[in-house]
Amino acid sequence: LTEDDPPVDVDKLLIVTFTEAAASEMKERIRLAIEKKLLEYPEDEHLKQQATLIHNAQITTIDGFCSYIIRNYFHMVDLDPGYRTAEEGELKLLKEDVMKDLLEEAYEKADPKFLSLVECYASGKSDDEIREMVYKLYNAAMSHPFPEEWLEECLNVYQVENIEDLRKTNWIRLLWETLDEKVIQAESARRLCEEPDGPYIYEEALADDLNFWREIRRLKDTRAYDKVAETLAGHAFAKLSAKRDSSIDPFKKEQAKELRDEEKEICKELSTKFFNQKEEILLELIACAREPLEGLTELTRQFKEAFSRRKREKNLLDFTDMEHFALRILVEKVDEELIPTQAARELSEKYEEVMVDEYQDSNFVQELITTMVSGWVSKRKNIFMVGDVKQSIYRFRLARPELFMEKYHSYSLEDSEEQRIDLHKNFRSRAEVLNSVN
Repeated sequence: LTEDDPPVDVDKLLIVTFTEAAASEMKERIRLAIEKKLLEYPEDEHLKQQATLIHNAQITTIDGFCSYIIRNYFHMVDLDPGYRTAEEGELKLLKEDVMKDLLEEAYEKADPKFLSLVECYASGKSDDEIREMVYKLYNAAMSHPFPEEWLEECLNVYQVENIEDLRKTNWIRLLWETLDEKVIQAESARRLCEEPDGPYIYEEALADDLNFWREIRRLKDTRAYDKVAETLAGHAFAKLSAKRDSSIDPFKKEQAKELRDEEKEICKELSTKFFNQKEEILLELIACAREPLEGLTELTRQFKEAFSRRKREKNLLDFTDMEHFALRILVEKVDEELIPTQAARELSEKYEEVMVDEYQDSNFVQELITTMVSGWVSKRKNIFMVGDVKQSIYRFRLARPELFMEKYHSYSLEDSEEQRIDLHKNFRSRAEVLNSVN
């Protein structure tokens, strides 16, 4: 606001933070800083203008910004501008009403896929579990820009007819990635034995472990799922030597034991959670799961439509509605291609900078919204994001920390269009706390 040449107007900035309290505090700090500067330069016309503009500046939450887009472009989505934001209790009652009607109708129609879902998941006399599954799947879908398409993609996982198809699935690929990470973690105990005062007496047992993990790694490279499952299930860890030697550092000895226990846990976890069947049985399980999950997905789609319709009848919006209406205003999808609208063009031209706080807690919808109002019209990167993935605490609200990590890994530390600036100094803790944590 004061250093650029020419300096920027505060209403040309979009600053998105996580809570209304944080947004208010930020706006107040900037207002006070402008006033302080005006005392130094009372004749500065630009600063006088900023003191006026600060009251309408876009320093807001993502919900507040979505509301701003809707208020200015409601005609693009055929929305009554007299809408109000629904309260949490009101939404809960409305959800329950919609779900009750939906389930009654589904029982009457008795579609085989729905009945299969009920057979699998409605225990006893209650269908509460099905309700919770629909709510959970609905919330997950709404955290994606195109919920219907995402639900369809979820079902694609179950369109597997043979072993070849199975081996090409994303989730099998993720299993191999998990195995790779776990093997790297498991090889750390052995290194301690090689240190001068390390627990060399454990070397024989740990060498045996190392050979076991090397065999697992070799099998992983050949993608031999059944063989990996068999090897993990059949492995017995050798006992650690009970010999004593005063030259061994007791801390390193204890550490080696703990790492060994971790290895056993890793082996058990891989065997019970990830490699616990033969591929043929996995195929059968997927085929069994297909019908009830198609029933669940269809029920979730129906719930989404009915819940949306009831909210429109009452002229209510919730936070996910705001995000999705804002997205519809900003972008159209044509033949799998995202096309920015005229509204997106106008907002892209308006903002000099887009600044996003607590970026580790953004979701896919929010990411697309901020991208669509950034500087793409003039072909410039003008988004500044700040966050710390270790402080990501909103997974239960479908935040996607992988958005943060993707940029963390791909942005350069050099001065560039996509630059990463690491913040190494901590002003909130004592050195003793930091050293201990590190």
